[in-house]
Amino acid sequence: MSGQTLTDRIAAAQYSVTGSAVARAVCKATTHEVMGPKKKHLDYLIQATNETNVNIPQMADTLFERATNSSWVVVFKALVTTHHLMVHGNERFIQYLASRNTLFNLSNFLDKSGSHGYDMSTFIRRYSRYLNEKAFSYRQMAFDFARVKKGADGVMRTMAPEKLLKSMPILQGQIDALLEFDVHPNELTNGVINAAFMLLFKDLIKLFACYNDGVINLLEKFFEMKKGQCKDALEIYKRFLTRMTRVSEFLKVAEVSNIKYVHILTKCCVQHCSQWPEIRSNFNVR
Repeated sequence: MSGQTLTDRIAAAQYSVTGSAVARAVCKATTHEVMGPKKKHLDYLIQATNETNVNIPQMADTLFERATNSSWVVVFKALVTTHHLMVHGNERFIQYLASRNTLFNLSNFLDKSGSHGYDMSTFIRRYSRYLNEKAFSYRQMAFDFARVKKGADGVMRTMAPEKLLKSMPILQGQIDALLEFDVHPNELTNGVINAAFMLLFKDLIKLFACYNDGVINLLEKFFEMKKGQCKDALEIYKRFLTRMTRVSEFLKVAEVSNIKYVHILTKCCVQHCSQWPEIRSNFNVR
């Protein structure tokens, strides 16, 4: 399947008639063409999120509507477009998504039109769960882990222990949902899933930086905590170690697929392991 279908053209024309330029751009970004959403349409939608006269709920509803399509291509591109706006759009877009009780209900999605539809449907279900989790995390934290300041004076590194102990499981949950995308290099077979994977990869870089900061903060304050807090902190650290293996597996996929910036996350991992050798020995970690 290649090129815009007649259905795509009719849908775009309908939005043109009704005067909804934003809805038309959403439609153009989510055509049946087996390729990632075009940059010009994504850029238009990003700019639209910054315009005070643009109705964000209406924009989101149009994306949700496109995600109810029977074609895996249209649905996948609706998810990619939504993710792109959550990352690059005005923060009020993700704020609105976080305020909703439900986002994507695609746990049973299945495109039976061919073998490719079956294969991609699996990743659509996983991807939608991650986007739901990303919005849920924002609702709980009132900020996006991927957007906050990182480093020694970053949000997670300077967070008070009580709040940090509540925040880390939320961050872990989001990272778990991302890693559950679980794609292999030979499954990155088209521009749509490649676009999704790139967005997930960039999210993981930012989320892991937060995760890294949070763990360092916990371990630096470990001997100042109450007994119950120490127990929770130790469990969080143990979970961190198990996730390191899964992150490494994700990295291998990115490396094989020649994804840029792999070295950034790798360097972050190495820095993490060398930041606090004395504390690591106290935890009997090798």
